[in-house]
Amino acid sequence: MINPAKDKKKCSACGACINVCHHKAITMSEDEYGFMIPIVDTSKCINCNLCDKVCPMNTPPSNKPIIAYAAAWKNKDIIKSASGGMFAAFASYIIQQKGVVFGCVLENINGKQTPIIKSAHSLKDLQSMFGSKYVQANTLNTYTEAKELLLKNIQVLYSGTPCQIAGLKSFLKKDYSNLITIDLICHGTPNAKMFQAYLTHTEEKEKISIKGFTFRDKSKGWGSYYYKYYFLDTKQQLNSKVKKYTSSIYYRLFLASAIFRDSCYYCPYATQKRVSDITIGDFWGIEKEYPELITKKSGIFNIADGISCILINSEKGKLIWNSIESTTINTSIEINKILKYNHQLVNPSSIYPFRQIYLDSFKAGGYPQLIKKFYEKEWKSIIRMYLFNWIPHNIKSQIKSIFQ
Repeated sequence: MINPAKDKKKCSACGACINVCHHKAITMSEDEYGFMIPIVDTSKCINCNLCDKVCPMNTPPSNKPIIAYAAAWKNKDIIKSASGGMFAAFASYIIQQKGVVFGCVLENINGKQTPIIKSAHSLKDLQSMFGSKYVQANTLNTYTEAKELLLKNIQVLYSGTPCQIAGLKSFLKKDYSNLITIDLICHGTPNAKMFQAYLTHTEEKEKISIKGFTFRDKSKGWGSYYYKYYFLDTKQQLNSKVKKYTSSIYYRLFLASAIFRDSCYYCPYATQKRVSDITIGDFWGIEKEYPELITKKSGIFNIADGISCILINSEKGKLIWNSIESTTINTSIEINKILKYNHQLVNPSSIYPFRQIYLDSFKAGGYPQLIKKFYEKEWKSIIRMYLFNWIPHNIKSQIKSIFQ
């Protein structure tokens, strides 16, 4: 019988144990900080140990990337994606082939923006899956749903964090020729409770009702970390605001790796070996490693639209890449150039020094107490940030070049 509460480092809340339990003895609950954790109802459990056997955390990934690309989707919908729109390119192709795509959405459940994994059966359904989601999504019963589709010979693309893909594969027990998996270069995941508390705080502060949230808005360019939320104002008019990440304590703590679940800091999937057919992420540092590829230098990529890095990890991955390659701008690249700026392909995120203090503050007094503790601990860095923002851009560039 599983007991993740004993060692949270070993549970990613992938949901494989819930899907495999025939007696419905396991449900996903929240721990004292809001992180998802599977709980066993001992009155229903028959001690079959299927939950222990299906847990993927003790099975390291084995797929070594075959080839890597820098790529961007040619479609105008690239603006809705966080980087180069490559998830959208793969997913759109699968839908056009009458397949089904699984991915993360923010669903309005009981008036709250709730991150879940969901299936899409049409191009319209896909829209809510576009863009990064910096919060952990509940996989619900999607592993079971995916298996039922696979057994009907329907093509399935399942996307998620590496641990979610590992959970799916462990649940399925075998490979399916009609299954394509895509994992993300994942830094780590905060919990939905804290994210929702942040949104509630924003609503109360601004006297609005938030109806949608975009973690990475590219209206001011790729890589600038602006977010956007849609809201009803006091006149019930739908509006939107775009803000820089520095205005959000939640966002700043995410980027500092300060509010991830315990298992993220010991993640067995933060390695060059991958669990999926394809790995996608932002191609950070491309302007330094391949300046000739940027349009300013007469290259092929418009950096403002965003550029993805892609790792092809299996023969199935190669096949689907060959099917959608013509819809992209792309060039093959050295894998080491991706590793240089995406450390999660080498090792997990490091535990932030004040992480436990911040989690305890949130537990004790919710989001307002978290904000108060943040300013108590980070006032020096806040002052440095504001001073740095006053420095002219050309001088900033010179300073950065000295320390690179």
